Amino acid sequence: MTSEEFVMNFRKEKDYMLNMYFDETSDSYTGELISNLVKKGADTAEIKELLKSVLNEAFYTILMGLDGEASLGDMQMQFSIYDEDNVLIDDIESYAYDEFMSDM
Repeated sequence: MTSEEFVMNFRKEKDYMLNMYFDETSDSYTGELISNLVKKGADTAEIKELLKSVLNEAFYTILMGLDGEASLGDMQMQFSIYDEDNVLIDDIESYAYDEFMSDM
């Protein structure tokens, strides 16, 4: 797996989560909270944009923490991540920025 593929999998997970939250057939607790807010008059598009922003920032921070470019909790260090073929996944910063922060 390449570093780009690693980051893209995080992006796919973020997209999956966002879609699940707004899927009325999902049994997601977050989806229930959103549904309740909409029933009270909240704008679905605004909620979706807010959650997209929160998820983008959270996933970006996690990736930067793994890359050693940001702290996770109160500790900053670089982690070594290997795929199942023992290939090192590194230098993910630019891919993470492109996927999570460039459209904000």
